[in-house]
Amino acid sequence: MTFAGAIKSVFTRWNDYRGVSDRREYWYFTLFATLVGMVCGTLDSLIAGRQSSPTIFTLSNLVQIALYIWVIPMMVRRFHDAGFSGYWLLLSLVPIIVAVIQSRAILLFVDTFMVYATVAEPTKAQDLMLLDRFGAAFGVVLLTFIPIQIFLFVVTLLKSKPSWRGNRFAPVTQPPADGWV
Repeated sequence: MTFAGAIKSVFTRWNDYRGVSDRREYWYFTLFATLVGMVCGTLDSLIAGRQSSPTIFTLSNLVQIALYIWVIPMMVRRFHDAGFSGYWLLLSLVPIIVAVIQSRAILLFVDTFMVYATVAEPTKAQDLMLLDRFGAAFGVVLLTFIPIQIFLFVVTLLKSKPSWRGNRFAPVTQPPADGWV
């Protein structure tokens, strides 16, 4: 599959959650999305210049959000190609759920930071208290985020698993006749 073929395939199969996408299609489209993000980020900096108040409604953010229409089905198909269910992608929601549960600690961190910012010369104890609140607020979220992202990344690197090796998502094929498996 070529770079252009992969992009065309992903854009035409935007609502296909049942098929498979091989590694080449996945990584070519990931490269395409990265390049589009870089171009949009450059355009953002040229258009906005040195804006004093940053906004989340930039061209690059809006384009990257729009690309998720094609990325999510492609990732489900990539998981299918590796022999995993697409439901494994729901693991990505775990850090968000943990962050909501940790919202009390995050609010305590923000409150402490606001007090800290008003002190002219903070003491070492105040520095340590701020670091302690930061660790309580974000440590658990990071501890859930990192292993999940590593797992999802490793699955995208796995070879295609054909149907004759037990992949229920792949199209039905026969093992090679020459005996090499």
